[in-house]
Amino acid sequence: MRLPLALSLLLVLPAAEPPKTPPAKSPPASQGPTIREMLREEEGWQFAPPVGRPDILYDLETILTAKKKFQDASQKAEAKPSGVTAVPKDANEIPTAWAQAQKDRVNSLLAERKWNDAIKTAELAIKSLEAYRAHNDIIPIIKQLEQSRDQADEAQTREEAQVEFSSRALAVEGVLWSEKGQRLAIIAGEPKALGLNERVKDCVLINIDTDRVDFRFHYKRRRFEFPIYVGENAGKSLAARPAATSDR
Repeated sequence: MRLPLALSLLLVLPAAEPPKTPPAKSPPASQGPTIREMLREEEGWQFAPPVGRPDILYDLETILTAKKKFQDASQKAEAKPSGVTAVPKDANEIPTAWAQAQKDRVNSLLAERKWNDAIKTAELAIKSLEAYRAHNDIIPIIKQLEQSRDQADEAQTREEAQVEFSSRALAVEGVLWSEKGQRLAIIAGEPKALGLNERVKDCVLINIDTDRVDFRFHYKRRRFEFPIYVGENAGKSLAARPAATSDR
């Protein structure tokens, strides 16, 4: 019996093997973030609070206080103010022009209300001119330097006294007076009205007018008088009317 040709070929040829699939590759082990990626992530966590929002990590008052202390320390480190030059070394030459220039420099600092620089410049000039006190051209210049130094010291002390007085935060709420002429001042925070020569926060009432009260304040062994108008606090009143007198 003969088989068909197609069936004979199927019996003779071996069965074809199925295609082999390549083994699956395992994913590479993670090496972690790079340094650049870590820096980017760290920068993304920086926090800056919006304006007006209090935050314990961003204390503006502390930052400004630290900056002020740094500026004050830098100013104190300056031993000599700008504009001061050495006196001429020639002993035979009288430094009249140099002394006049220092006097003009001090007057310029006084006009600019730079009291501390004026004091330092005058003291250095006076010390440098000590050897020439016998000369008639130098004597009046030294006296003018001494007067300017005292003037600057007085102005600086007056400004410091104003700041100390303003820190008391005194405020006059009103004035009471009777038919007999006695007047009392109503001071904010005080349990009763105060009369003349009474004390409040290291200050003495020395005058009570219809619209203001005058206080005497002691600072560095000097007496200063500051007015406070009704309805104003000490800082606002002094800023508007900086009238202060001193008595050593």
